[in-house]
Amino acid sequence: MLDFRISYGVCLLVLAMACATNISKDEKQAPSPPSKDERSMSYRSVNERRDEHESGRTASDSLRPEVEVEALVEKWFGKQVELAVQKKPTYLIGDFNGDGKADVAIVLRLKASVQELARRFQVLNPWLSANDPQATNKLATKSQFALGIIHGGGDWRHSAPQAKFILLDAVYDEMRLIKHGKRNDDLPAAAKGDGIFTGTEDAGGIIYWDGTTYRWEQFGD
Repeated sequence: MLDFRISYGVCLLVLAMACATNISKDEKQAPSPPSKDERSMSYRSVNERRDEHESGRTASDSLRPEVEVEALVEKWFGKQVELAVQKKPTYLIGDFNGDGKADVAIVLRLKASVQELARRFQVLNPWLSANDPQATNKLATKSQFALGIIHGGGDWRHSAPQAKFILLDAVYDEMRLIKHGKRNDDLPAAAKGDGIFTGTEDAGGIIYWDGTTYRWEQFGD
């Protein structure tokens, strides 16, 4: 009888020790409650994901300048044009009118006629010595692409533009910025600011602001 009691007591002791071990493991594995900072970060993350879902954009998009330019096109040029994403580069940033503020030149795909665009914007053809509307309309049928130029009023991303232009027959295979400066002989003497080289492997020219309008001048021989 005594042996039975001892064995029974030993079994109870072993069982109690096993239960205590399991409880200790569960306590160690239980996650600690989130801190105030972690809760705040989680709350912001949820809000950011909700805003991204509503806008259709992601956080990585906001870091891409092309997305900003695309939004700029929609804001200042509307639905009659769109960013020509198939062209590279799609935009250039420079001081084209020489006022010390950043401007942007954007390659656009036209979705409306020249007549419609001319009602809202200054539509120019830098190839022409005088902007004859009829000649401009004829040239516009040759290409679905045009160059949109915004004279910035400060920060080109956020400030209202000083002026907006659509340049016809100005988009070719190559486009690059030519900086204005005393030592730069590539720009015409009449250029007031940075210029834009546009052309092909065989020929090209420079588009520049002469203080009144945009002009084109042949580049090289």
